[in-house]
Amino acid sequence: LGAIPGFALITFCIIIIGPLSAMPRTDVITYQTIKPFLPAVLSPIWFSVIYAAIVFLATYRETRFMNILGYVLSPIKLISLSTLIILGAIFASNPIVSPRTALEVFNDAIVQGYSTVDLLAAFFFCSLAYRAIKRKVSPHTSDKELRKLTLLSCLVGAACLS
Repeated sequence: LGAIPGFALITFCIIIIGPLSAMPRTDVITYQTIKPFLPAVLSPIWFSVIYAAIVFLATYRETRFMNILGYVLSPIKLISLSTLIILGAIFASNPIVSPRTALEVFNDAIVQGYSTVDLLAAFFFCSLAYRAIKRKVSPHTSDKELRKLTLLSCLVGAACLS
């Protein structure tokens, strides 16, 4: 695209991902999730200020963010999802009958997933992950080996989440 259109596109994507979509969404979802456990005097505005400060402190330095994401949040997410799946399989009641086919449900999930702009964010997270892997490997690692390691890491992560 060139320098100026490329910069404009990336800036637009970051603005859409950040202050116009993802940040307010995560704030509202977090607030609504823990609202029953919060003191009644904590208004949504004050919660947003505190939440934004915590997110800023956790992500101010890229390396700290990647460490928190990789060593803390990813295992918590994988353990939580595994627990839900196992408990759901053990204690499941009669299945809910749906008039929709599995393909219709899958297609709807794909469309709704893209609507959350997570795909745009994935491009930026991939570059962060690539740089983090590059910092961790030997300086003598070739680009081909680095790409192979990154692809393998992505496949392991995708398999775990699947």
